[in-house]
Amino acid sequence: MKVTREQLQGMLKPLEEHYMQPITDALKMAEMGIDKVDLVGLMGAGTRVPRLQELLQDYVGKEKEIGRFLNTDEAIAIGGVYQAAHLSKGFKVKRFDVQELQIYPVQASFESTQAKATSAEGEETAEKAVSQQEKKMVNRPIYAYKSYYPATKKLISFISHKEDFSFNLNYGLLDHLSKEQLE
Repeated sequence: MKVTREQLQGMLKPLEEHYMQPITDALKMAEMGIDKVDLVGLMGAGTRVPRLQELLQDYVGKEKEIGRFLNTDEAIAIGGVYQAAHLSKGFKVKRFDVQELQIYPVQASFESTQAKATSAEGEETAEKAVSQQEKKMVNRPIYAYKSYYPATKKLISFISHKEDFSFNLNYGLLDHLSKEQLE
């Protein structure tokens, strides 16, 4: 089927509002604005889509030029070469750091039992204190949001339990993600 550029752009028009969302989300997670970005490099097939280039240029502002000089395969290969040279003892290269951050916090959730506060008279027997235990849900972070990955080994102590108990490993608060990202 033959499709003209105008037909393709017409079909993609309803999706245009979503084109810049990954950039907005990345800047939000990095806690920085577009004004802090020095260079915007467009790689791969995006370099050949004029409407995408226009929208990106409007997003970053007219004072910043969009770089179309990178070939995706070459960029990956060059990045791999720099990282290998950096890790090697035989080459001296400019410092090249790659750090991964945890964007999905992980926590351990369990029920903790604690004795209730003393009664109005101020004194309770040990039997009453044991029988009146409060159960409280506790969440202990293992890997916090934006902690470095891979992380160091984690040790969690469960000192309030004297018998077997269960716990769950789950994601912590995901407030930094939009509704669409959570789906």
